[in-house]
Amino acid sequence: MLTTAFTVKLSMYLITEGVGFGRVRQIVYLCGPYSYNKEQIKEKIGMIKFNMHEYGHYLQSQNYGWGYLVSVGIPSFFSAWQAEYITPYLTTHDIKWYEMSADRKAYKYFKSKHGITDWDEINYPFHYP
Repeated sequence: MLTTAFTVKLSMYLITEGVGFGRVRQIVYLCGPYSYNKEQIKEKIGMIKFNMHEYGHYLQSQNYGWGYLVSVGIPSFFSAWQAEYITPYLTTHDIKWYEMSADRKAYKYFKSKHGITDWDEINYPFHYP
């Protein structure tokens, strides 16, 4: 169990760090070594919206297990690499099912655990535009 958890987390870390394409500047793990109270999360929400989306991917990985890399991780890598803007804010990558699923999971999590309801659906949509 420990080996599996370590291997999965290490591979996800390496993929996340290696796939930034210049857009990822910092990764903050909200439920890892850092903890924020409700007020701090609301205060920093503009800064951590991307991380909330990424936390949605973490929640997906908990559901899919090793299947996550095949069904979400690898397709997401190539989708992000080949993304093209379809609006000033959205890319073809942003509207893939696995990206919108991560947004929905993150929204539900942060709404239920932290009372955050002001999700940025323009940049992190739940539904096809």
